[in-house]
This record gives sequence, structure tokens and C-alpha cells, in this order.
Amino acid sequence: MATETEILSQSWFDRARFIPPDAIFALTAQYLADPSPRKVNLGQGTYRDENGSPWLATCQSLSGTGALHLAGLLLRACKTPLPKIYIPEPTWSNHHQVFSSLGFQCESFRYYSPETRDLDIDSYYATLKSAEPNSVVIIHACAQNPTGCDPSKEQWRELARLFKERQLFPLFDAAYLGFNSGNVDSDAFAIRLFIEETGLEAGVCLSFAKNMGLYGERVGCFLLATNTEQAAIKTQSMLEMLQRSEVSNPPAYGAKIASTILSSTTLRQAWYDDLITMSNRIRSMRMALYDKLVSTGTPGSWEHLIRQSGMFGFLGLSPSIVLTLREHYHIYMADNSRISIAGLNEDNVEYVGQSIAECLKQY
Repeated sequence: MATETEILSQSWFDRARFIPPDAIFALTAQYLADPSPRKVNLGQGTYRDENGSPWLATCQSLSGTGALHLAGLLLRACKTPLPKIYIPEPTWSNHHQVFSSLGFQCESFRYYSPETRDLDIDSYYATLKSAEPNSVVIIHACAQNPTGCDPSKEQWRELARLFKERQLFPLFDAAYLGFNSGNVDSDAFAIRLFIEETGLEAGVCLSFAKNMGLYGERVGCFLLATNTEQAAIKTQSMLEMLQRSEVSNPPAYGAKIASTILSSTTLRQAWYDDLITMSNRIRSMRMALYDKLVSTGTPGSWEHLIRQSGMFGFLGLSPSIVLTLREHYHIYMADNSRISIAGLNEDNVEYVGQSIAECLKQY
């Protein structure tokens, strides 16, 4: 195993190669930097009207899914042989689809214990301790989908230590920043811990679909922290090349909305306030469902529901109960009994709780 000094002097991306910038993009960058009031850009292949404004036909993609795919493309281009991808079970189904479609060997590890209905932290530790060095591990930055079970701060610190000890590459899926605590900075705790405090190289796949409500605009980004400046320069050039072959230019409309909000002190604070409102309502509905399940004498313990956090609740119901709720009570949830807490409201939460209670008592 390499020493800490050797690790810090190297980069996971040492094999990355510098890609010269696309000629048209480089020309556009020079044009934008030119201070002349008479400058004319005849190089960019977008239609311009008499006022120099473009007409654009766009095909949307990207968001968090696009960021994950871009990360996979970069990892595939930089590592030979391909690193193994460790994926928590259960997880968002697209994790397996994205990386297996790129040729990676995906290995699931037990993240959640159906017996305790909680995070199986011992399994997580054991997986990291036995993982192949230089492998990639998918991490939900917060509000784990679908379980809603996140490590504590102390557990995050131990996980970061194991990542460093085993020379593993953390790839964060950050789709729900702000939904866990109502505070984006607090929900980014694990990301900052791994990168700033532990000094790990890491990738972050960020989406604004949920926390800004920009679902249809597909606004996201892939962020990469490296140990060396050269690795940063080379991987930046590779990301630009990979993006060029994937979508050429990512869509601008949603990105401009996000940029406008983040660039304005007033709008950014309004967004922060909205996140607090949304996360508070989710917590309130989670507690209301728990209270109804308990007050109706629903069989079993429901403490796991209020230990969970974020947008989802993982009820731990059998597939037959889920089907009964769907067919007889018109309550629709994922087959694994994951529910969106945000789908509950004052008008339906008692009905949902009562229906679950009746199902479990009768069936």
C-alpha cells in the first residue's frame, strides 16, 4: 500500500491526457475576450438575426444523469483496466444502467438492513475494507434514495478514513442538496469532509432538478477535485472533449435560471428560504404519517420512518401489501415501498396511514 506522501503526490487521473481545445470553441473564447467594439464573430455555427441574436433549436439532456454518464466516460478514458464500481443496495436504478452501459463491472453492497430498517454501517465498512484499490464507490451525498438513511457525521468520518486508506475514488450523487436539513451547506457536509478535510480526489454529480424545481430543464454539472494541477488541467480538457462528442453544448436556458438565482444575493436567499419551507413540510408530513400509523395501532414498529430524512420514506412493506394498496386503496408507491413524502398533504396523509394500517391488519 502506498504511503500518504506518495498518494498526495499522485493523482487518480495521472493517465489523463491533455486534449487541445475545439477550434471553434477556442475561436469563440478569443472573440469573447476581445475588447474591441467592432468585433465580429463569423466562426460560430448558430443562426444570427440582424441584431446578432440567435435562433436556437435545443435537445435537452444532462442533469444528474448526464453528470453521472460524463463521470463514467472520464473514468473509462483515464483508467486501464476499468475500475470496479461499487454501488449501494438499494439505490437509484439508473446507477447500474449508466455504468454497466459503459462497460464497467458493477458490484452491489448491502447498504440497508431490512431487519433493522436502517443503514447497515458495518456492511458499508466491511465493503470498503475489502474493496479493490483504485475502485470507484457511488455515494449518495445526502437523503439516500430510496432509503432516506444517511450516515452520522462520525460515521462519515470513518468512511472517509477508509476511502483514503484503501485508495478508493468517491463519486458523489448530489441530487437532493437542501432537502435533508433545509440547508445546502449542511447537506454538503460529506462532500467537503472527503475533499477539504481528508484530501481525497472525488467526483460530484450535481443536479438542480429537485432543489430548484428545474426538472424539465435538465440542469446539472459534474465537478472533479484532483490532487495535482496537471491532473486538473488534463481532465478539464478531456471533459470538454467528451462533452463535445456527447451534446456539443449543454442547454443554456435552465442553466441561466440557476445562475441568475445563485448570482443574486436576494434571489439566493429566497431560494434558501424556499428550501427551508420545503424541507420543513416534508418533515411535518413524515411525522404526520408516523403519528397516524402509531395511533391506529398499525402492526410493527414505525420508528424507522422518523429516523429517515429527505424526500423519501422507505416503509418496509411487502410487495403484496404494496399491490393491495394500489389495487384496493388507489395508493401508488414503488414496488419496494418507497414513497415520496412530498406527495403527502393535510388532505391525504390520514387516508394513507389508515389504509396501510387496514392492509397490515387484514393481510
